Parts: sequence; structure tokens; C-alpha cells
Amino acid sequence: MIQIDARGKACPEPVIMTKNALADNPDAVAVRVDNVPAAQNVSRFFESKGYKAVVSGEGKDFTVTGARDGSAPAPESCGCDLVPSARLKNAVFIAHSRIGGDDPQLGEVLMKAFLGTLVQYDENERPSVIALMNEGVTLAEQGTSSAETLRDYVARGGTVLVCGTCLKHFGLMEKVGVGIVSNMFEIVSTLLACNTLSL
Repeated sequence: MIQIDARGKACPEPVIMTKNALADNPDAVAVRVDNVPAAQNVSRFFESKGYKAVVSGEGKDFTVTGARDGSAPAPESCGCDLVPSARLKNAVFIAHSRIGGDDPQLGEVLMKAFLGTLVQYDENERPSVIALMNEGVTLAEQGTSSAETLRDYVARGGTVLVCGTCLKHFGLMEKVGVGIVSNMFEIVSTLLACNTLSL
């Protein structure tokens, strides 16, 4: 079994180290990480590549073991594999909590209207992924109207990726109301696989 120590590594290094370890299709890889988001990200990556992921540990010391479970590997897609490649058409990348210039109230109103309008599009037109980074992660904070709108988007089949590094920076890791706590590798892979609109 390949052993990887990714403790102390900043996002997205644990996932990239895992990806590199899987290059030769080993039967099993164990990755040590020091936080819950890293454990979740590595687990999802293992599963996207056809490995069964098992997480053990607690506190700040986790081991994520990925082992072939006898089933066929997952088909190759965008590299993040959160959404089937056939569905990856359009994405929206949001790095701000509001749209526009100097008027914060108008900017918040515009962002709410933008998200609400996105949700109303039918499945064939609606973006398959919304990625939130920097101040954009505040839109996923529980108890906000924007999080309610994003929950509606997810209920209609969309995926919301929320930058874990950004959540940690803003002290919102425990206050996420919607979406998948993600990492730079996953977000970049997804956006590169899509036609992306950036706000």
C-alpha cells in the first residue's frame, strides 16, 4: 500500500498528491491529512477514480484509505468527477458577495436577482455548477437568502462548490448552509471543463 503524508499541506496539495499516487493504478493508497475538508476532498477524489474510500481518525489526524473494490473504475471526465461529464456544459464562478461597483446595497440586490434568475432556467440552459470563492463563499452561509436560493438550485440538479480555504479564512467552515466544501484542484478542473461565466 502506498502511504502519503499530506498533513500540513495547503489546499489543493492533498488531492494533487493523491492524484499523483493513483497514476500507476495501485490497489490501495493511504493518505494522512489534518483536517475534515481535506479528508472529504481526498475521499471524493478516490471514489471518482473507482476506489472505495474509508476515513479513520478524529480531531486533526485522519487517514483516508482508497482501495480498489473490484468494480470497474469510474469513467474519465473532467478530473473532479462531481458531475457526470455529459452534464458539464456551463459553470458560474462567483468571487464576490455582490455584483458591481461602489454601491453595496445595489450590488447585493443584483446578486440576489442574478442567483434567483439562474435557478429559473430550465435544466438544459441552467449551469451545471456554481463555484464560490473568496467573498463569494458568504453566499452559502446558512440563514442567508442567497443560501436558500442556492439550495433551490441544488434541488433542481445543480452542484455548488464552496472553497474550503476561503471558508476557513472568513470563519465560516461551521456555517455552510449549502454546497460541497471543495478545493482548488476540484474547482479549477470543473471550471476548465465548462463554459464559465465569472462574476
